[in-house]
Amino acid sequence: MLNVGSSTPYSRFREFLEQSCGILLGDNKEYLVDSRLKPLISKHGYSGLDELVQNLTTRASMALKEEVIDAMTTNETLWFRDLHPFRILENKIFPEFEEFA
Repeated sequence: MLNVGSSTPYSRFREFLEQSCGILLGDNKEYLVDSRLKPLISKHGYSGLDELVQNLTTRASMALKEEVIDAMTTNETLWFRDLHPFRILENKIFPEFEEFA
């Protein structure tokens, strides 16, 4: 169960998110949480993140939890969106394997 005695609403939300779905947020991601949850907080009539977290950790419906998790998930479908790892494979790792062939 979530430790509701944690120091800030953000830290309690981070704990909820990790326990609920395994998403880990860094200390510097408050802007991300704010931008992704602001519409949801407004839609449900909460005064802010603190009230949302309180609801999520005490009596929230599964639908609200899923809505929050969905809002925090990056739903990117572009397969090769990050070219950097593929360039490393092409230019560093594959050439090293060719030495053994």
